[in-house]
Amino acid sequence: MRLRLIASLGEAAQAAEYAGRNAVVIDTLRATSNMAAALACGAKEIVPVRSAEEAQALYRPGDIRGGEWGGRPIPGFELGNSPEEYERPELAGKRIIMTTTNGTRAICAAASASRLLAASLLNARACAEAAAVEGRDVLLLCSGSRNAFCLEDGLAAGAVLAELDHLASCEWDDGSRAMLGLYQANREHLEEALLGCDSGVRLVRLGFAADVRHCARLNLYRAVPCLTPQGVLVPWTAAPP
Repeated sequence: MRLRLIASLGEAAQAAEYAGRNAVVIDTLRATSNMAAALACGAKEIVPVRSAEEAQALYRPGDIRGGEWGGRPIPGFELGNSPEEYERPELAGKRIIMTTTNGTRAICAAASASRLLAASLLNARACAEAAAVEGRDVLLLCSGSRNAFCLEDGLAAGAVLAELDHLASCEWDDGSRAMLGLYQANREHLEEALLGCDSGVRLVRLGFAADVRHCARLNLYRAVPCLTPQGVLVPWTAAPP
């Protein structure tokens, strides 16, 4: 299994490069963390879209709209972008339409992958297990921020890679090796690392310190969002959705 890491959405590969590979998309603060939380708590599916306008166009009665733009909730949406909002029992069975500044755009960019999984620290182990099942090469796409690398996404990528290293014989590119080393150096103090990174500091200033602490927890969920051919995220199962 060959591993490749793309450090930010600004460096995202062309669509053809995802074909035949499993893609793991990461937006630790906070989109992919929230996706795992929602599916773990019984949401039916999540529709990732690029913009609030697209979310509005897809909305139908009974749907839940969620996300953020520039770190702040979107006016008129039922949910913002805080993990605790996606752990509510009333979301069970609901379709959630989500758009975020980076994470949902990264998922849309990698949608041509043979299998696309959404990962975070919260579901790193389960995501690695899902990525390794068929033995395909794995491309990890860190969403980043403003088309630049983010420490928190690198840490989550490293957590997934550490699990993959236990599951399969891997060929590593330099980016993957670097993220594994980053994670190994910080795995005993992930909360401190997330609170101190650029995105964490920005979220703390906006009043979302609790979100950062929540997203720093490791392997809290077994739910792995997996993109279907219809473009919606559902919980991964051993058979393709």
